[in-house]
Amino acid sequence: GVRPPAPHRARPAALAPAVAPAPGRGGRRPLHGWARPQHFGGWIEMSLLASVTEQQYSTPELAGLPEGWWRLLGLLLLVGLGYAVFWLYRREARVGAPLRLRVGLGCVRSVVILLLAIVWLEPVIATYTIRTITAGVVVLTDVSASMSIVDADADMPRKTRIERVARLLEADEHAWLKRLAERNDLLTYTFGEQTARRPLSWDKTESVDPAEPVVVEDAPPLAAVQNRTDLGQALTTVLTDVGESPVAGIIVISDGIFNQGMSASDVAAYAQRFKAPVHTVGVGSPREPPNLRITDFAAPATIAKGDPFEVLVEAAASGIEQMPVQLELTARRVGAETEGEHVIATRVISIGGDQTRAETRFKLNAEVAGEFMYGARLAAVPDEAVESDNRGEAPVLVLDERLRVLLIAGRPSYEYRYVTRLLERDKTIDLSCWLQSADTRAVRDGNTVITELPRRPEDIYEYDVLLLLDPNPRELDSAWAITVRRLVDEFGGGVFLQAGPHFSSRFLRDPRLEELIAILPVIPDPDADVRLSEQGAWRTRAYPIRIPDESRAHPLLRMHAEADANSEIWESLPGVWWYLPVLREKPLAAVLLRHGSAAYATRYGQPVLLAAQPFGAGRTVFLAFENTWRWRSTGEQYFNCFWVQLVRYLAQPRREGLSKRGTIVLDRETIRPGDYVKIEARVLDETFVPWHESEVAARVELPGGDVRSLTLKAIPARAGWFAGRLAIDWTGPAIIRVPLPGDTGDEEMLSKHIQVAGSDVELCSLALRVEPLMKLAEQTGATYVALDEAAGLPDLIENASQVKTTRGVDQPLWDKTWVMALIAVLLGVEWVLRRRHHLL
Repeated sequence: GVRPPAPHRARPAALAPAVAPAPGRGGRRPLHGWARPQHFGGWIEMSLLASVTEQQYSTPELAGLPEGWWRLLGLLLLVGLGYAVFWLYRREARVGAPLRLRVGLGCVRSVVILLLAIVWLEPVIATYTIRTITAGVVVLTDVSASMSIVDADADMPRKTRIERVARLLEADEHAWLKRLAERNDLLTYTFGEQTARRPLSWDKTESVDPAEPVVVEDAPPLAAVQNRTDLGQALTTVLTDVGESPVAGIIVISDGIFNQGMSASDVAAYAQRFKAPVHTVGVGSPREPPNLRITDFAAPATIAKGDPFEVLVEAAASGIEQMPVQLELTARRVGAETEGEHVIATRVISIGGDQTRAETRFKLNAEVAGEFMYGARLAAVPDEAVESDNRGEAPVLVLDERLRVLLIAGRPSYEYRYVTRLLERDKTIDLSCWLQSADTRAVRDGNTVITELPRRPEDIYEYDVLLLLDPNPRELDSAWAITVRRLVDEFGGGVFLQAGPHFSSRFLRDPRLEELIAILPVIPDPDADVRLSEQGAWRTRAYPIRIPDESRAHPLLRMHAEADANSEIWESLPGVWWYLPVLREKPLAAVLLRHGSAAYATRYGQPVLLAAQPFGAGRTVFLAFENTWRWRSTGEQYFNCFWVQLVRYLAQPRREGLSKRGTIVLDRETIRPGDYVKIEARVLDETFVPWHESEVAARVELPGGDVRSLTLKAIPARAGWFAGRLAIDWTGPAIIRVPLPGDTGDEEMLSKHIQVAGSDVELCSLALRVEPLMKLAEQTGATYVALDEAAGLPDLIENASQVKTTRGVDQPLWDKTWVMALIAVLLGVEWVLRRRHHLL
């Protein structure tokens, strides 16, 4: 036969477990030991893996046989040597040597030359290994949420995209997949956020033992439920599983909505590195199907009973003309069945066409305490692709306890009079007042009357908010300042300082109050008195106030739901006559109001009039002027709105903690499935001392009534703080509860309500994206087809198996002792005979 091409004297291939035909069957069974060639031309087949087979055969060869002209030269040399032997022994006839002797000696000499020629040609037994690597063909099926929609085209069946794909894969007992498996090894996967291997639903190979039938794992039904589509991660997983095997082709069945990870161009470049052609099958219609969805539903997590609050609903539309759609606001008590849900408000919104988004606000009032689930739902439009996203919801906790507010004022200014009357009337606020200039026997203002300034920590920690209106520092000391700082830093309380012309300048310079001044959002100006003197004692006109653009949406400045109307209201309010200059705001502070006159600008910009910042677990606010009572001339509701919002803003962190003895803090506000959330809890005992234990046992109450245990470990060097991690694998509301020392009831636990929002990235745009699919196929030298035309795709994928031949160690036939001995014997016999017959 023809010798397969192989390098000369190639290194031996690694031996592998041999496989020989089973008796009476066409299959193969493993042999014991290792296969070794036993005869020339013999074939022995071996299997390393399911996709790799090895064959070995042996054949005699002349390893020293020269190539080209050297072979002709060697042949001529042999002919010349033969002629020389003939000529030599023909000459010996002249000396009387008989013919028989001359013929015998010529044969001996010829045999010697022939043996030397054989040694020169190096005859060997050559062993070759033929390694066949079967190529793989991969089918990647998109199971993201966008594959669950029904396309609106009339010429398409009224089935979801994933159902149409399943019909292609499963029709005629998986005939399409079996055609792919005829030429190459078939692997099937699903991909979205994660990539998973799917088993084949039929047996590709025959069972080795008839008594042990092959068990075939049924593939689970295809379900389009994943929230994102990451083709790059899927391709990486597939190529890792394939390893070094050749890839005949990768078939991606998708709607082209790739919204995570690498772009289509990057995926194509990655596939080209592995010489993997990526064929794409487009599923769906390029026309956007009709769809409405709730993109955002925002409600306050915690409010007080009787407290008005606002719910924001944002809706989006695609694939429909502008039309009126009914929007319903619903509410139900947490723990109640869905049947207990009732509609509390209804609006008709106009959405569609060029108006793809609509925002609606509902103003509500919490009349009943408890935990409620508020929701919004849109009426479905004809032929809507997805109706599950027409609803959004959020939990709201309505507390029966009112906000505890302590107001301290240095004198009975107009600000003090109007603010105390306003807060006393608010049913959600329990106000206590301490007017420092009042007589010791005077009756104090407020809902809860106090007879002395609270100084002990346990008394101050009972309050949620401290309002300091131009306070006199003479009555305050360092211990009181430290306690107030702890109220904000550790217990989530709020502190507000309003500057006034009598005491505030001295207050900000008092060294005893350094701990309190340090938590304010501004840095005091050491030359404030000089600047005030330059401004003069009398002001003849008010200067305007300006809202920085980045602060227009801040909750403290929201006088109206509409942004334009809100700006108009602030522009209409009276300006400032007097203000206390400060050096500048702190790095973490948000400046909400600035002085509107360029004449008062400093090297840090326009003077700060209103600033807020978070500090520790709480918040602080600074107001540089005290004439908000003048806003009542424009509209009393604006004065009332500002001060009530201020109190609620400062109390919000404490309200969300739901306890004065600790708080729960999360490392993120927006939580989605698949996230790992870090939870930190501050736990204090009955005397407000940090709890010293190695861990605390918490629990997480999930939707549907399921409860999970969670262990929080103590944080070193942070007394009373505990931390843990929680894996989010659900959507909807949940409650994190941490028990407090000495408490047995749930009502005194630390609680944190969270809302896990499902991702709507998959449902933002539902039309088939042909361009990335075609680009991916084109860049990898493959083909794009629509789903209806995918029946012929298996015929385009050829067998890409690779055959590699390697040569093992040659077994020499010439390098034998008997060969050299025979040559020596023949030469000796010739010499003896020649000597005996007196031949030269």
